[in-house]
Amino acid sequence: MLIRDPIHGDVALSPLEEQVLDLPAMQRLRGIKQLGTVSLVYPGCVHTRFDHSLGVNALSKRIITAVRESGTPVDRGGASDLRLSERAPRWN
Repeated sequence: MLIRDPIHGDVALSPLEEQVLDLPAMQRLRGIKQLGTVSLVYPGCVHTRFDHSLGVNALSKRIITAVRESGTPVDRGGASDLRLSERAPRWN
């Protein structure tokens, strides 16, 4: 699945990410405003938790790519866990 994001451009989702996106819990995020009442002052500033989650996924892919390019190995399972986790793992 390909999602077109206004900030991050085209974001390709894996089949597993697509399944997670279709979960009712993820879809409920469409109704929760990430910025609270900011849209009352700036009417064009509407950003939901769902939008935020897609952006976090896109940025995590970029971070994983950068880490791999720096020479640090990141296995596929760890990368998938990071992209799908609700919070980043602790790095020791």
